[in-house]
Amino acid sequence: MKPLLLYFQQLQESSQLIEGRLLLLNAQKNCIQNTYIATSGCPGHQSSGCISARGKGPIPPINSMRINHYSVATQPFALPNVRGVEGNFYKILPEYVTVEGV
Repeated sequence: MKPLLLYFQQLQESSQLIEGRLLLLNAQKNCIQNTYIATSGCPGHQSSGCISARGKGPIPPINSMRINHYSVATQPFALPNVRGVEGNFYKILPEYVTVEGV
């Protein structure tokens, strides 16, 4: 299988944690292998105006930066007591990005 991850989350103002979806795609068979609940950003910091809030805001979209894609590390960190993670955390690379126009 040639895996590809696709993440989607509707960014908006909310005091609640907004969930997104992470799709595991099989690029060879052109199908979805699995779907995971995932999120990006802390509650109250998940709007598009918060993408430059380091350590709080959501993952910036690639069109606002100078990269072509993100990569996901396959070694998880166990963070069972962190709200929004409450389980395994997978580092997304590049870890630090520069948002254009901010």
